This record gives sequence, C-alpha cells and structure tokens, in this order.
Amino acid sequence: QRQRAEPRRTRASCRFSLRPMASPAAATPPPPPSGITGAPGAMEVHLPSECRDQLGTILNSTAQRLEAIWNEVGFSETERRVQVDALIKEVERLCEEKVADEEAVRDTFLSSIAENKDKVLDCARRLNEEPPDLEHDEEGALMSSFALTEQLVHYEHVVAKLEEKIVFQTEKFRELRDQLLQICDEMEDDLAPEWQDITADLSDRHMAEYQEQVTAMLESKTQRITEVVKVVVTCQELLKEMDINSSAELDCQILGGVDDGSLVSMKPTASCPGIGSPNLARLQDRAQELAAEREHRANYLFDIGEKLTALWQLLQLPVEEQEAFEKNLTDGLTEKTIQTGEKELERLEALKLEKIKEIIEMKRSVIAGLWDETSYPNHLREAFAAIRVPEEGFTDDLLNQHEKHIAVLQQRLSKMQPILKNVKKYEEAYDARAQLEELQKDKDRFKGRNSAAQFKSEEQMNKKGKTIPKLKEQIQKQLKDWLASEDEPFMYSNMSCEDWLNTREEDWRLLKESKKKPKISDAGSGGFTPVAPVPVGRQGKPRKRTSTKQADQENLAASNTD
Repeated sequence: QRQRAEPRRTRASCRFSLRPMASPAAATPPPPPSGITGAPGAMEVHLPSECRDQLGTILNSTAQRLEAIWNEVGFSETERRVQVDALIKEVERLCEEKVADEEAVRDTFLSSIAENKDKVLDCARRLNEEPPDLEHDEEGALMSSFALTEQLVHYEHVVAKLEEKIVFQTEKFRELRDQLLQICDEMEDDLAPEWQDITADLSDRHMAEYQEQVTAMLESKTQRITEVVKVVVTCQELLKEMDINSSAELDCQILGGVDDGSLVSMKPTASCPGIGSPNLARLQDRAQELAAEREHRANYLFDIGEKLTALWQLLQLPVEEQEAFEKNLTDGLTEKTIQTGEKELERLEALKLEKIKEIIEMKRSVIAGLWDETSYPNHLREAFAAIRVPEEGFTDDLLNQHEKHIAVLQQRLSKMQPILKNVKKYEEAYDARAQLEELQKDKDRFKGRNSAAQFKSEEQMNKKGKTIPKLKEQIQKQLKDWLASEDEPFMYSNMSCEDWLNTREEDWRLLKESKKKPKISDAGSGGFTPVAPVPVGRQGKPRKRTSTKQADQENLAASNTD
C-alpha cells in the first residue's frame, strides 16, 4: 500500500499598497506585465496542451484584471513592475513547492522500496532461505526499467508472500513452544532461553530441532511420570507395611497419588504430588526415610527374634509354645509387632531369672564337655573362675560369662576341626591297615563263597592304608600352623598330637617287626621253619593251578603283606 506524504500547502496572497487614485486624464494604461503577456518563451512548461491552455487562460485573465485594477487605482509603471515581480516570485515559489512535494513523494517511494527490499532480506534470513533476486522480476526483466510505483508493488508482493510464510511458520513454532512451556510447567522446570525465542530463526531446520526437543521433553515427561509412580507406589507399600498413618501433606499426596498404577494428576494437588521436580525430590527423600525406618524395624525385630530363639533354646520351652507365638505375628513391621516381641522378650527374661540355677548348671556341663573335646589346657580351665561360683552367686551376668566361654570353646573347636578331620582319617586308615594285616594271616580267606567281597574289602583297606603318609604330612603341617597361631601344641588324646602320631607310627613299626621274627618249630629243635615257596594243599601235596582271579587275589595279599 502506498504511503504518500502530502505536505501542507499554503495559498499565496498578493498584497498591494493603496494609493490615492490618479485622475483619469493622467492615467496612462501600463504595458502588460513582462513574462505574462508579450513575453513568449519566458515560461516553457512541458505539459499537455490542455494544461498549457488552461495556464495561459489563467495568466491572461489575471493580467487583464490586474491591469484594470491598476488603471483604476492609478499605479505607476514602477509600482506595477513591483507588483508583477512579486506575483512572478510567488508563482515561482508555488512551482518550487510543487516540485518539492513531488520530490518528497518520489523519495517516499524510494524509501518504501528500500524498506521492502530490507524486509525481503530479513524475511529470507529468518526463514533461512536464499533471498530472491531483487534486481529482476519473475520474468527476468530489470527492475530499474520499471516506474517506482511498479517496483514498489512488486517488492510489496514479494514481502507479502514471505510474511505469509513467516506467519505460518511462527504459528507452528508457537504451538511447539507452547507444548514445551506446558511440559516445563508440569515438571516445574525452566525452559531454556534458546527455546523461548521463536522469531529469530523460522527455518525448517530450526523447526525440526524444535520438534526433536518436544519429542525429547515428552520422553522426559514420560520418564518422570514413571519415576514418580514408582516412588509413590514404593512409599505406599512401605506406609502400608509399617502401618504408618500420617496426616502430613506429602503422605496424603502419596496415599492418593496413584490409582490403578496411574498418576492421578500431573500438577500437585492435595491428594497427588504431581510430577514437578521439587516434589519428586521430596518423594525420593521420603522413600529413603521410609526405607531406613523399615530397615531399622527389620533389624530390631531380627535382634528380638534372635534373643527369643536363644531364650527358647536356653529355657527348653515346648515347640508348640514357640509356634503359637510366631503364629500370632501377622502384622509385619508394625509397632504392634514390635511391642509383641518386646513383651515376649520381657517374659522370657523373667523366666530365665527364675530358672537361673538350672540353666547355669547345664552350661557348666556343656563347658566340661567342650574342654574335653578341645583338649583345653588345665591352666586355662583354672583361669575360668566363673565355673566355681556357688549357687548364691548365680546371676544373669554370670550366665553371660558362661555363654561367652562356650562361644570361645566352640570357636576353638571349629578351628580344630580341619586337624581333627585329618586325624580321624588317619585313624581310619591306620585301623584299616592293621585290620588288613590281621586278615592276611588267614591264607584260606579267599576260598569261601564270599571271596569276591573279601577281595574288594581288602582292596579298600589297602587304598586307605596307602593314604597314611600323605595324611601324616598334612597333619604335621597343620600342627605347625596351629603352634604358630596359638603358641601351644595341639592336644589330642591327652597328649600332643605330634607325640600321638609318633606313638602310632612306633606301634606299627613294632607290629611289623614282630611279624618278621621266625617261628619256633613244634619239634623244639630251636631252628626256624622256612616258609614253603610253593603253596600246598591240605594233604601236603602241591596245589593245583589256580585261576587268574584267584592268582590276583593271592598276589594282592602278598603285596599287602610286604
């Protein structure tokens, strides 16, 4: 649309001085004004013919009327010249003013064209597009060959098309930004400054970035909802499990915030925490508090349970009584459960004091058994003075001393178990070897119906006997480690285990030596009866050729004897 400034115009008025009228006789008609009449070529205007005729008529009419007036007044030639010059100057001023007005209109057109060109460039920049050719129109014609009005219309049309696209893009950006603002409002987060300005860059590339940001924010919102629901459900379960009835605002929001696995509201209400960051932090803190409280109650009840179990075992109460108590504990980690456990613990502690004598005597019996089982040194037994306190000194503290001493002995026994385990294996292997040695005295042991079983049994005994060297080596290493850690020898069967091993080895050596001594003949000749190299039967005749299996059995027996 054309904006044209119309300057304010003022009509010029000719002012003449009034003089005394001259006599008609003296009045001499003045010549026509120079430049108006009788001066052809003085005013050369390139106007249409009708305009020139109209101007000429105006000037002639004006000259005649002035001539008549001046004659009537009696102006002199000088006065008339002055008036004509003034009139000419006024006409020149009006012409200059008209030219200035039209130049202003032209400048306005040029300015509007320049502004529209700048708008075209700005729109193209905001749309991140290549600006159109401003020097040519759509058909390639040079724009400077057109009139200014036509140029202005062309540029205004280009601007209108670009601005229409800008309006369309701006509306789409506004919708995307509104989505971001809504999500941030629900999550109670601030929208980053780069996503708040939707006017600087309206390009499709930036539009894609906005859409990606909206998608990312929607995913964040979904994750936030999932996280809030998870924390709320966790808190609900903990509150229910511990039977905590709280009227605090946050607990009320927790209890009513999730219905059928879904969050009731995205915004915080009296019965829902919403998905805002501040409330999420409060929910997480509350969840940690409830989890810590649950752990505290669980540990406390566990300690009570261990004490109750120990007292039930100590007092040897009927299993039915224990089961009846446990059956009544159906309230989980509530205060009621804790109070029930504390009450039962108090009852058993009182009952323990009533039976303190019986309990301490039983503990002393256990200690005596552990002393023997662990070969507890006599000087350490004497050092445990609590076992000699008379009945009138039986207290709960004395009972604790006995229980602690039992724990020490049990720990000692547990530490001794690896050595005792190998010692037991050694004894079994030693006994198997000795038994096999005794069995081999019977040369006819494989003749019976159970020869196969006998052969298998002796084979197992032989295997056990062969493990003795390795077991002895392991035991000696364990005894060395025990002496280094306990600073005392490992006792077994009322002697050091090392001496016990040596005794067993000596017994075996003596047994083997006694076997090697020659037998005295029945005839009393004092000589030795040699062992026949060839086995004979009952009648003194050579034994028949034996089967392969029987030969193997005899070879095994011979190897065992060696």
